This record gives sequence, C-alpha cells and structure tokens, in this order.
Amino acid sequence: MLYCEVYNDTNVEKLNNRLKEMGDVVICYVDDNPMEPFILPIQKQSSNPFRYHLYSLGNDNDMTDKLKGQEDRTVESPLVSDTMIKTFLDEVFLPHEPFNDNYQKKLMTMHGIMEILSRYTTKFDEKSNIAFARWCTQAKVSLLNAEVTRKTGKGSFGSKIRYRTVFVLKDELIDDVVKAIKDYIPNYQAHIKNLKEDGFQIIGYCRKSRTNEDDDTRLRLLQDMINRLKQRSLVDKVFVSPYSSAGENLNARDAQTKFDIHQLKNASGTTQDLISYLAATKKVCMVVLDFAGLTTNVKDLKQWLCDNPNLENIIIDQLPIQHKIKIFNRAQLLNDVKTLELFNCRTGCVQRAKKC
Repeated sequence: MLYCEVYNDTNVEKLNNRLKEMGDVVICYVDDNPMEPFILPIQKQSSNPFRYHLYSLGNDNDMTDKLKGQEDRTVESPLVSDTMIKTFLDEVFLPHEPFNDNYQKKLMTMHGIMEILSRYTTKFDEKSNIAFARWCTQAKVSLLNAEVTRKTGKGSFGSKIRYRTVFVLKDELIDDVVKAIKDYIPNYQAHIKNLKEDGFQIIGYCRKSRTNEDDDTRLRLLQDMINRLKQRSLVDKVFVSPYSSAGENLNARDAQTKFDIHQLKNASGTTQDLISYLAATKKVCMVVLDFAGLTTNVKDLKQWLCDNPNLENIIIDQLPIQHKIKIFNRAQLLNDVKTLELFNCRTGCVQRAKKC
C-alpha cells in the first residue's frame, strides 16, 4: 500500500530492503485507518504510540529488533473485559479474505477458536462451545459472518461438525495483538498527558436523557459517567446535562434547569457553564462518552463548533462498547461531511456509565 506496487514475493523483498536502507523508520497509520500508511522515525512513533499505530511485522526480525519494547512478546495478563475479548476475536479471526500475508485461510470450529482465545482469558474456562457461540452472537463478533461448512469429524460417530472458513492471524503475531489491546488505555492516557503538556485544557461532558429513572438512580448514573471521564480520560473538569435528549440543540440545554449540580461530586457545571467556559478558555479538548453522549444533531453540532472556536478537539470514548477511542479535530468535523455524520448514529440506548 505504501509504495503502490503489485503484491508479490519479489516486490516484498525489494521494498523491505528499500525500507531498511532508510534507517530508523517504521511504517505507521493514524486514526484507525490502516489503508493510509506513511513512514515515520521510530523515536516519533515511540513518543505517541496511541496516535501512530504500527502494522504487524510478520517475520521481519530486523525491523522487530529496532522497535523499543518489542523484544519480550510474553503477555503478562489476560483479556479481562468483553470488549477486549471481542476486539481480539475481530482482529485475529477474519470472515473475509484480507489480502494480507499475515493471515492464513483455515477451517475452524468454535471449539478451536475458543482454545486459542483461552490462552488470554479465563472467561470461558467453565463454558461449553454452545455458550461461547451464544456469547459471540450476542457480542456480534464478525467471525460469525464467515462461510459455514459441515464435515464428518474424527471420533464423531458419523455426525457432522460445523466449520467456519476464517482467515486466522499467524500464531507468532497474536501476542502482539493482545499486547496492543491490553496497552490501549495506558497509551490513550499517555496521549492525554501529552496534550496537557502541549497546553490543552482537557474537559469532559456527559448528559442523561429524559427517561423515567427516580432521582437517586439518575444521580448515580450521572456520577458514574463523571467518574469514568475522570478515571479513564484524566479530565480536569466535567460539565453535565442532567436532562437532555441526544438531538436537542446544545445552546438550549439546561437553560432553565432546576437540577442542583452540587449534588454531583467533581461536576463543574451544566451545558450553559460549558458554553461560558469555552468562550473564555483557549485550546480546549473535550471528551464525551460515545457520539450520542454529545449530540446526534449534526447540523446543530456544526454550528456549535463554529460558535466555539476554542474547542479544538473532540474525543469520543467508546471503550465499553468497542474498546476504541476516536479523536477528531475541529477541521475534520467542519470540513468532512462523512466525519460529522458519525454523530448521526443513535440506534438505541448506550450504557455510558458502563465500565470498560
């Protein structure tokens, strides 16, 4: 992809040699877009691994040796959350041909997939294959989209076993995937600290829809969201909209609220206080819990960004849902229609107070 050459063994060897001749550089990508590679000095990549993602390196030992921290491939701790497990399965077992030398086409049973997964988590130690398959269905794991065939298995007394045609990451690369998943939050927090060192003010924003909870439940859920923003994203202030819909205009929120914001610990004010803060504070980066945690009103969001030029970045925390963080600068949101349309996403209620 980097050199736009035809993929074959000759070109792989030639272009790998060309890259080695360049010295201490690596091929990276940003914004979860591996289809747009670029070359970066190793030191630059190492300084911000959350922003600059590395490709899996296969058997290229020379390049591997150059990367700091890659010598020890042992995974020290297992995958501990459902989102981490889903991310692992979606990256290691692909349902379609990736045209990538790091994957091998295999026929696999759910039991075989669960055996590989069991190296890194204890979640399914006491579970049956059926329970694992049911969990995968509920989690919408992508490998379930793979082609299914039935074959008579050894020792099955003539009964047919279901196999899925999946493209499996090479075994020597799987530890790297697990390490990347495990290190995702620490790398994200390091990125936040870098932003602070660059002079950014890191704030959080959360809202609660007009649903039918009692007051104590609403307070608990709002407090949980504040705590998540403080703990995961290291925000210095959190602004709260205690009663607002996802599509409601941002400027209109909390204009006449009677909610006592002082009932919440570490809350810095309502949406109206946020607007005042943005007017007076430069270089602001705002973190929200999922897209709908800010708004689903795309037209209003664009106007709100125009009205608040000090808001330079918006970070979308989707860790409990997808084990992902998405970072957008104001230019992307104002100039790229597809990026802005990501906020037009509400299909159901999301548990924004959920742990990752």
